[in-house]
Amino acid sequence: MLSVGANLIPTYDKPIQYLKDLKNKLEVLKMADNPFTKYQEAEYKTYAIAWLENLKYLDYELIDDDQRQTANEKHKEEINDK
Repeated sequence: MLSVGANLIPTYDKPIQYLKDLKNKLEVLKMADNPFTKYQEAEYKTYAIAWLENLKYLDYELIDDDQRQTANEKHKEEINDK
C-alpha cells in the first residue's frame, strides 16, 4: 500500500488479479471511484486492460485496439510469469 499523508491508498494489482483468477468473461469494469485512481490512473488502466483480456469497457470508456496493444506490451512479462 502507498501512504499519502495519514491516508493509506490501496493498490490496484491484487483486486485485478483476483478478478482474473475467477475465470470469468468480465467485459465491463468501473474502478474510477477507488482511492488509487487519483494517483495511479494510467497504471491501473493499462494493468486492468492487459490482465482482463475480455474487458471491453473500463470506467465507461470503450477500450480500443491501440490501448489493448500498449497495455499488453507493457505488462507482457508479468503476465507470462503468472
